[in-house]
Amino acid sequence: MGFFDQLPPAPEPQPEPPRPPRPPWMKPEAVLPGGVPQEFLLAHTPEAAVAVTGLLAFPSGLQCTLVAVLRHGRFGRAFDPTMQRELWRLREEPLPDEFLRFGVQFPDGRVATNLVGGGPFPTQLSVPAGPVLSPAGGSGSDRRYDMSFWIWPLPPAGQMTFVCQWPVFGIPESRATIDTQLILDAAGRAIDLWPDDDETPE
Repeated sequence: MGFFDQLPPAPEPQPEPPRPPRPPWMKPEAVLPGGVPQEFLLAHTPEAAVAVTGLLAFPSGLQCTLVAVLRHGRFGRAFDPTMQRELWRLREEPLPDEFLRFGVQFPDGRVATNLVGGGPFPTQLSVPAGPVLSPAGGSGSDRRYDMSFWIWPLPPAGQMTFVCQWPVFGIPESRATIDTQLILDAAGRAIDLWPDDDETPE
């Protein structure tokens, strides 16, 4: 018998544990969204522009892309392209002018912004009051950046407002509105790939 023949056999593979339920306020993973046929400029100055594009509606929420573009210059070191600045550490300090503020207002007056205070975005299964606006990644260069955001839940009927402010480039509080019926109609066109699977807890 060879030396390596004396080793114990490999253990039997264990079955994978069941996947934990997905929090209901997170973007569903197995749904193809409906496209909302609208995009708009939030602000356009001689030196910078901010726009909202790529509106995608799910049965439970909305994804959008915030686009920031410079005409000549480059983003400084203070610019936070991912919009995930740890603002709870800056509560006793003025918000930097380089920080691109972004938010939405639902037709019923409820508001969500990227000025998150109190710590990182929650991961527990408890359902927040909403609405929730959370960063969903981004990419770009030193002149342009495209940032995705997830908005939960879907807005009610009426006019939904998108708002931005970017002091370092002289952009005051600027806004644009959209009829939420366009969003609700697009959500109705979303496709649940496996409707028998329950991704969310009861």
